[in-house]
Parts: sequence; C-alpha cells; structure tokens
Amino acid sequence: MQTILFSEEKIGKLTLRNRLVVPPMCMWQAQDGKVNDFHLQHYAQLAGAGMAAVTIEATAVTPDGRISPWCLGIWDDDHAEGIAAMVKAMRKSDPEVKILLQLAHAGRKASCSPKTDCTVPPAEGGWQTVAPSALIPHQGVELPRALEEGEVGQYVQAFASAAARAVLAGVDGVMIHAAHGYLIHEFLSPLSNQRTDAYGGSFDKRLRFAVEVMAAVKQAVPADFPVGIRVSATDWLDGGWQLQDTLELLRRAEALGLSFADISTGGLLPCPIKVAPGYQLPFAAQAKQQLGLKILGVGLITNAFQAETALQLEACDFVDIGRAVLSDPLFGWHAARDLGVELNQVPFSKSFACTR
Repeated sequence: MQTILFSEEKIGKLTLRNRLVVPPMCMWQAQDGKVNDFHLQHYAQLAGAGMAAVTIEATAVTPDGRISPWCLGIWDDDHAEGIAAMVKAMRKSDPEVKILLQLAHAGRKASCSPKTDCTVPPAEGGWQTVAPSALIPHQGVELPRALEEGEVGQYVQAFASAAARAVLAGVDGVMIHAAHGYLIHEFLSPLSNQRTDAYGGSFDKRLRFAVEVMAAVKQAVPADFPVGIRVSATDWLDGGWQLQDTLELLRRAEALGLSFADISTGGLLPCPIKVAPGYQLPFAAQAKQQLGLKILGVGLITNAFQAETALQLEACDFVDIGRAVLSDPLFGWHAARDLGVELNQVPFSKSFACTR
C-alpha cells in the first residue's frame, strides 16, 4: 500500500524515513538536571519504536528554567555529556532515527511538582521563579519575579549556549519551546506580558524575546543545523494570543532560517477546551498553507489511520505521536502493519527490521 505516512520527507538537511515523530514528553526522573540510567533506557526504547525522529523532553537552559526539580538540563558541559551518552544509546538502538532536543525555560511555571502542579518550596528543592511580569500566577503557583530589562539578554544567551552544547552532544536538531505557558509564550501573550519596556506592550515588543532567542540559537549552531520552534497557536482565551499572531511569529521564524514548527495550543491559563482527536490540526493546517516551514501536527492522534488522514488532508508534514508510543513501544512498526505496508517497503534499517 502506498502511504504518505511511510514516505520520506526532509527537515532542512535531514531526511526523515517516515512522517512519525515522538514529541517532547517530560519524564520527571532527573536529579540536578542530569541524565541517569532511566533516561538511557527510556530514550533507547523510543529510538527503537520505528519512528522517524524522537524529541528529547524539555531540557532547561538555566537551573531556574526547569519545570520541576526532576527535569533535564543543559546549562553546563556536565549536562551535555549526559545528553551525549543518551544520544549514543539511541543510535545504538537504531542508527537511522533522527534525534531532536527541546530547549526550554518554564518561566512562572517552573519549580512545580509533577504530582500537584503547585510550587515546590525551597526547603524541598524549589526556587524563585521568573517571568515577564510579576502578575497572574498559574493556578497553584507562587507569584514570579519580573525580569529586569537588563536581565533578559542573559536568558537569550542561555538558549544560545544550550543550543551549542546540544550540537556537541550529537543531536540532529533543536526545538525552541515557545508554547504551553512557559517563558517565551509568557512574553508573547498579552495576558501574561504586561511590561512597558522594550519587551512588552506592542505586538512587536512582545515578540522581541522570541525573535532574539531564535536569532541567537541560529547563530550558535552550524548554518545547516535544523532549528525549529514549538508554539501554542492560541491561548483559547479572549484577549490572548491568537492564530494570526502565531502565523506572524512563524513568518519571522522562517525569515531567520528556522526549518520547522510544532503546532500545539493552550497552556497559559486554565480554560475550557473542546478536546477531541486531532483538535489542534486545523491550526497546523493554517500554518502549512501559509508558510514554507515543515509543520508538525499534534493533538490526540493515537493510531496510524488518524495520522495518515492528517497527512492526506495536508494538515501537516509530520505527525507527533506521544502517549500512544509510550503505550506501544513498537508503534511505528505496528502502524506499518495496520496500513498494510510491507515491512521491506518501509524505509527502516534492514538490519534493524531483521531483529524484529
């Protein structure tokens, strides 16, 4: 059977063997931001799932950028050495899989407990969080400290330095996390950015931090090294960040030389969302229609038929499969079977196929 799902496609210089991508999913297993045996085993398993690419979970560019005290970091060379060991384990599992890493700063949603979504106190390993404005804390989260204008550049540089370490660690590309109510998204949305300086107020000023991060990351990596961005296409709230804002941000990303965009939604503030399979794909479709970036679609896509349909309808170029691949560690292989694709026609490693 001929499918789009099991056809090759490029992201920048990378040729991906199919259209299945594992999105970043936090595992809450690190100590002091460092890779341990859990990560080596977990990511090696994901690499063997028959997907085209695996994205390493949100990896903090500064210590205060971790979502929780148990999140990965890449703010110094010791952390990068751990990422390099994880990359080695993934390539041993499947030499053909492409490895992306998400660069992140959680902003006012940092220092949280994965169990309660509430702030972890300093006595238990938590810290003072930072944000564009000392306003509107996320529910259950302590009020953040507003960044001084002179401090913002330090965080821009932190993203750039982290990107350079990711290159040395051997990943194939990086994804800048600008979604889900974390630091870059907080600067973008008028609901969380109430600054009156060069980084807030007008639309262009609210975009400034994101644009500076993208430009700095591109400058920190080789010219042909793929850089992408994950965005929340809408806050799902009146007066918040909307689809047209996202499209303009992505136009600037494309102009800066970014290769891809992962289109998610929400996360800034609690709000009712009508969730259904593929509910975020219409936003991805708009980005695909209007931009030259490769578009990753996401949102309760759990089987091969949904994924193939999304591609047939030209809603995206690649499909993120998250929870479903955790449930089924051979998701890519099973997707080929379900679509009637002969294994010897699937662009997987032949040697890897023989072990299955």
